[in-house]
Formats: sequence, C-alpha cells, structure tokens
Amino acid sequence: MVARGAARAQTAASSPALERLTLFVPTSLGGGAARCATAIGDALRAEGLVRQLDTVYAPTEISAALARFLELGRGPDDVIMVMGASLIGAGILQRAPLELVLRTPIARLAFEHLVLAVAWNSDIDTLKELTIGLKLEPATIRFVGGARGGVEHLLVADLASQSGVEPQRLAYEPRPPGETSGAQIFSGQASCAVGGLSELQLDISLGRLRGLAISSSQRLPGVNIPTFGEMGVDIRLDNWRGIFAPPEAPPEQRQRLAGLIARLIQTPSWRATLFQHNWMSAYLPMPAFGDFVTATLAQTRRQLAEFGLS
Repeated sequence: MVARGAARAQTAASSPALERLTLFVPTSLGGGAARCATAIGDALRAEGLVRQLDTVYAPTEISAALARFLELGRGPDDVIMVMGASLIGAGILQRAPLELVLRTPIARLAFEHLVLAVAWNSDIDTLKELTIGLKLEPATIRFVGGARGGVEHLLVADLASQSGVEPQRLAYEPRPPGETSGAQIFSGQASCAVGGLSELQLDISLGRLRGLAISSSQRLPGVNIPTFGEMGVDIRLDNWRGIFAPPEAPPEQRQRLAGLIARLIQTPSWRATLFQHNWMSAYLPMPAFGDFVTATLAQTRRQLAEFGLS
C-alpha cells in the first residue's frame, strides 16, 4: 500500500493535476458511454490527476446532445466528450452535424466486444436456431440494443443479411434511456438482446441470460460464450470508446487534454478498469485517432446504405 501510494504521488508530482474537468456523455445513464465515463472519472480521481471532476449527461436526441457539448465547450473549464462508435451511426441517421462536432478527436481508449443474448429459458438455444427463425418470420424475433444505426443495430443487420433476410424487416428497438438491454428481456419486451459484454456479463454470469455469440475473434478467458466465427457467421464488429475536445478548443487546451489521457492510460487504476470490464486497450492518440474517426464515418455510411437503413 505504501509503495502504491508513493507511485501515485510521484505520478501526480511529475505533472500537475488538472484543476477542473467536465466529462460530457451524449447519452443517458445505462449505456456503454456512460459506463466508460464513470470508469474514466474513477481512475482520474484515484490517481489524483484531476482536482475537481463533474459529469454531465444528455438523455436526448443526438443533435440536441451535441449542441449541449458545443455550449459546454465555450465555457471556462476543460471539457471532454466520452463517446463510442454507436453515436456515429445514430448521428448519421439523425442528420446530426458530426463532422463539426467531432473535428477535435483526442484519443481512442478501448474496444469492447458485443454479445448477442437471450433469456435463460428462451426457446432459442443457439445462434443457428436464431438465424432459422429470422428466415422464417423475422418480425417475430424482437431485438433490443443501442441506438438505431449504432454498432448493435449494425451487428444484427449484418446477421440478418448473412442469413438471407433484408435488414429492414428486422424488429429492432433501442433500449429505453437509463435501462439495460437485459431489462427489456426480463420484462418480456424483447426476445434477444445485443450489447457490450460489460453491460450483459453480470446477467450472463448469474444465469439470467444466455450468450449465443460474442464478436471477438476467439473465446475470452472466463467467458463461456462462443464466437460468431465458431457458429459459422463472419461477424467481428466491436464498439470503441474515445475522447473528443470541443471543436473550438485552442491548441494548448487540446495538448493539455491529450496529455491527461496519455497519463491516464498508463495508470494501475485504468489497467484494472480494462480487466474488470473485459475491455481491450486500444489507445490511439491524435492525429491517428482523427484519421480513424474519418474512416469510421465513411465506413458507417457505407454500411447503413448497404443494409438499407440510411
């Protein structure tokens, strides 16, 4: 304990702590971006990297949420937006000004595998049975996940397409704000949940949900869920989490925030967070992260058009 405390003190002393930081999450509580923001805030506090930290959520449609981010960015304090891949697809569908708001990427932090799951007592035992059901009566299998156009929606659209079913025929609904996809299964509102492993892993480990497939390239240690590849389906679509500064942030502020994140990802607290949530470290600093975001925007537009969802 003394050695760890000394290491933290040394980290804080090597570079002064940020005086005040606001974490902005363009979604409500319950989503993956909110979990990531909580994890970032906890690690920043634990390592003494920020003196005062606030978190602001925006449980509303995306254009309004991004407008709130722009408003916060004009204030005197440092602000970063914590978001994932799902905001891009959802933002495209909602005609949000993504190129404007996302023009100041700071860093990509992590990847998260996606899981397709059903209730423990579901009549659907395997992914193959699910795809057979989709072919016969696609509208009878009700999926619940993240926002329309997001990675969860794209995953089931890809699954439908590979099963010979038009993705537009899927019964897909975003989970209500503040709820998990699993909650919709338990209430009988949906028959199949799709979400990040960190969202569904507790219900799966307790036996309330059964994981049909996970989007990783190979099975994860301690996670008894077969991959899509094992089930004969070519899906390896993961979510990512990243940090953005307000578009009007001056260069010195961008560098300050980039330095903060670079220090964060080296800390024991952050490494423990990755392990706890089964997230994969995927740190990518600017400007490489900016290139990644540009490519992701173009790829997501192509996917939405390909699946007839745009």
